[in-house]
Order: sequence, then C-alpha cells, then structure tokens
Amino acid sequence: MSIIAPKEITLKNGKTITLKSPVPEDAENLLNHLKNLFQTAYRNMNHPKNHWDHVTIEDEFRILTDFKNSDQKFMISAFDGD
Repeated sequence: MSIIAPKEITLKNGKTITLKSPVPEDAENLLNHLKNLFQTAYRNMNHPKNHWDHVTIEDEFRILTDFKNSDQKFMISAFDGD
C-alpha cells in the first residue's frame, strides 16, 4: 500500500493544514474540489473547463481505491479542514 500518513504542517501565515494521501472516503470532497478548481483555473491545467464534469463520486472512489491498493502509485493532498 502506498498511503502517506497524515502530517500536520503549519504554514507561514500560521494556518495549519494536513498533508496525507486521500482515501476512498475522501472521494466526494476531492471531486468537488477538482470540479470547483477547474471552473476557475482550467486554462492552467491543460484540460478543458468541463474536464471533471463527467466524473462521478463512484469513479473518484475507484481511482482513490486503486491508489490505496497500489505498491507503485501514491497521491498526496493538502487538507484544510474537510
């Protein structure tokens, strides 16, 4: 398994975030974040604005499960609260 354990980090502005591997239970929040991000910053992401619109929570759950079960892949995300 390639899961990165949660680690609390304090930013220069004093705010605390958690770095960790997203797990399948994070699928809905992660997908919502990606969809919101792409609506405003898609020009910097090399994908069209609606790139994530067709992805379902179940699709994202499967993607995160694949990362969780892989010995060769990993993902790390910064979490600010939920």
